[in-house]
Amino acid sequence: MRVPRLMFWATLVLVVAGLAVTFVLAAVHR
Repeated sequence: MRVPRLMFWATLVLVVAGLAVTFVLAAVHR
């Protein structure tokens, strides 16, 4: 298992950031 932990955290942060941006845009464009 040579998968870098940094890549895993980077992907996780990107997914969470995308969800947060979508939530904020949905709240603003009410």
